[in-house]
Amino acid sequence: MNRRKNEKVLGYVALSLLLCQLSAILLSWILNAAGVTMVRSLLSAQGIKWFMGSFVDNISSPLLVWLLLLSIAYGALRYSGLISVFTKDGNASRRTFALRVVIAEICVFVIVLLLLSVAPHALLLNAMGELFPSSSFSRCLVPYIAFCVCFISVSYGSLSGRYDDVADIFRSLIVGIEQSSHLLFLYILVAQLYFSVCYMLS
Repeated sequence: MNRRKNEKVLGYVALSLLLCQLSAILLSWILNAAGVTMVRSLLSAQGIKWFMGSFVDNISSPLLVWLLLLSIAYGALRYSGLISVFTKDGNASRRTFALRVVIAEICVFVIVLLLLSVAPHALLLNAMGELFPSSSFSRCLVPYIAFCVCFISVSYGSLSGRYDDVADIFRSLIVGIEQSSHLLFLYILVAQLYFSVCYMLS
């Protein structure tokens, strides 16, 4: 029931974004026809060419990649049972061993990241020796975190007995995308609306 209610709300959000997109298209045409030179029409030949030709570029942003990676990591974390590690379900000794392995893995990941970013002349620093705003460190931080979460989740799930075979591991890595699919669709609508407005006012 709650899922149905959430989907209904998200459906209205998606419909509102689509109506905003259509309104932006019509408004750009009306204002441009009225002589407002600072607004470019999305219904002109140039506007249609831009809209059709730049759609993929508009949604192909680091934010989309981050959203996909974090969805995978979140799904893997939940499916592995690591979030509910302190419950009494399953074999306690196996869960304890798996948790110890996970803690060791986290320590290794943190040490590797520190060696690559904090040490003098570290590989992930930019030309100025800084971590932010533009460096290999800032660009890889979200993918690195997502990879670490996926790795420790699969490790915990396998060692604790949560996963029976490779099918369970594969399932854990795709379930997050299924659960966040509505966010991916809304992202496409928001991104295209944003770039449409930017095009109109540029």
